[in-house]
Amino acid sequence: MSKKNTKNKLKKNIQSKKTKSLSFFRQTELLKIIGGIIVITFLVFFSALFAEFVNWDDSVNIYENPHLESFDLQSIKNIFTSTVIGGYNPLSIFSFAVEKAIFGESSQVIHFNNLILHLICVFLVFRIMLLLKLSPWAAGIVALLFGIHPMRVESVAWATERKDVLFGAFYFASMFYYILYIQAEKIKKRKLYIISIVLFILSLFSKIQAVSLPLTLLALDFYLKRDFNKSVILEKVPYFILSLIIGLLGISFLTESNVITNSDSFTFIERLAIGSYSFWIYIMKFIFPYEMSPLYPYPSSISSIYFLSFIPSVLLMFSLFYFYKNKNRIILFGILFFIFNVIFVLQIVGAGQGFKADRFTYVGYTGLFFLLAYGCSYLIENNKISKNILNGILALYFVLCFFLTSKQINVWKNNETLWTHVMELFPEVSTAYLNLGNYYRDDKKDYNKALEIYQKGMSTTSVDAQFYNSIGKLYFDKGDMNNALQNLNQSVAYLSKTKLKNDKIAEIYLNRGATFSMLNQYDNAIQDFNKAIELYPENPKCYSDRGLLNIKSGQYEAAIKDYDEYLKIIIVNSDIWHERGVSHRELGNYEQAIKDISKAIQLKNNDGNYYLNRCEAYLRMQNIQEAKNDLENAKRYGASIPSHLIEQLK
Repeated sequence: MSKKNTKNKLKKNIQSKKTKSLSFFRQTELLKIIGGIIVITFLVFFSALFAEFVNWDDSVNIYENPHLESFDLQSIKNIFTSTVIGGYNPLSIFSFAVEKAIFGESSQVIHFNNLILHLICVFLVFRIMLLLKLSPWAAGIVALLFGIHPMRVESVAWATERKDVLFGAFYFASMFYYILYIQAEKIKKRKLYIISIVLFILSLFSKIQAVSLPLTLLALDFYLKRDFNKSVILEKVPYFILSLIIGLLGISFLTESNVITNSDSFTFIERLAIGSYSFWIYIMKFIFPYEMSPLYPYPSSISSIYFLSFIPSVLLMFSLFYFYKNKNRIILFGILFFIFNVIFVLQIVGAGQGFKADRFTYVGYTGLFFLLAYGCSYLIENNKISKNILNGILALYFVLCFFLTSKQINVWKNNETLWTHVMELFPEVSTAYLNLGNYYRDDKKDYNKALEIYQKGMSTTSVDAQFYNSIGKLYFDKGDMNNALQNLNQSVAYLSKTKLKNDKIAEIYLNRGATFSMLNQYDNAIQDFNKAIELYPENPKCYSDRGLLNIKSGQYEAAIKDYDEYLKIIIVNSDIWHERGVSHRELGNYEQAIKDISKAIQLKNNDGNYYLNRCEAYLRMQNIQEAKNDLENAKRYGASIPSHLIEQLK
């Protein structure tokens, strides 16, 4: 080998080692940066791990969700073929089912996993920023702001908002692989593209807000200077088709569930004003997150400030056109990222309690964080400001975020802290009084305190059917059926003056039906139960209450039909299997009765009444030995034994 070749080879080896050394050094520095950011974010949100469930959708999503009662193929099928309050986010609900199957019903487990998912989002945001050619310092700014900004709290500290952090994780992962796909060699492109599509599907199944991803990818294409040729357009087709399908399904489900706000409440122009106003509120809260609340009430009327917000909105549109014509890709990308990810949740079409909701900024704020980090880099690179001074300003802002985020996490500690906070900010919001009163009634059993809160709400806000329903339920729980009926009659009378969804109206009739039943007014009770089922047939309690009434009135065949309907929704309720078994026994269907009661015992083997009623069924079949065995178990588990059974089984 010539000396020249030897020198060249030696030079290449030295360069290779140097490149590997620099690469290792860079990776180590990047790990330190993102590791530090993840630790800081975890510490900021640590107190959220001890938050309780709250009666603000946690019940229907988690601890009262019938599809989480068991973990089997039927339950999984039900999760992916049903909605919760009109929302289709089956993957989020499925994650709750997995957690419950493994750990039981634990708010700590759910909050811990919410935080882990948030940290995954922080990591992915950091990696995406690096792929977009931001410096590690600038990418760190974006990731840290994404991690600890106070407007993150609702998405992380609220158990129900698992859908935010879950859809966010898949959304950012899909973006990440899409960028890799753009930058990869041809041989690897197909695999990366497929991974991005799959992750997008998972994001859509986590929350409908993921439909914005195709628009975000178009903004990415512009930022990365891709030519908008035929192949670039065609590669977006699957994304847009998936978005369209899930988007239309979501609108359909929300409409069917009566969640989309009545269009008569505001005109179309007023709705646009609400959307424009909300947009600029989000911009202001990005800079300084003031007056954060779990619930923001819609205005009773649209004031001039809402319409004045059209002025900056129009100016922004002209600015976007200017940035596009001048190929200012960085600013245009940041603004469009934000717009695309909040445009569908600005309540131009109202859906539920979503007005100005903090959670809607979870992904969208990334665009604004990107612009801030880019602006900081620009100031330093052009000697507009000292890096030390800028770092000091940023440090002060991060400390402010740390403080405000910690303070807002305390709001989500439990129902008392949550609704007291809302009442302090918005004393006219009836939901706060109702939910706080329900907390004292149902969780604390402090009926006097609950009644005091309900009455304060009725004196402070407009009286509606829900107040009388809640007070009626309170008296029912106390055993005062006459006062319960009086208030529930008032609740029904107020229905014409109160805009409620079908499930809430059904609850009122269900409560009054139960009260009629306790007063032995069976005909009135049946009418109310029938009305409740007509309004909201998905509620299993409608069938269990009517079934119990049918047993009390001797209508055993009707009771069996009701329990059949109940078991189509929840299959693991031992009491329902037991009651259906008793009904079969009274009709002489002894074998079926024994099967049903045995199923109840399988689910709950320490209830003496189950053994007692199966004993009766065995006795009627002349199976004396099994009857004696059940009688002994009934005694063991504290059942009161009728004298005739003792005599017959001597």
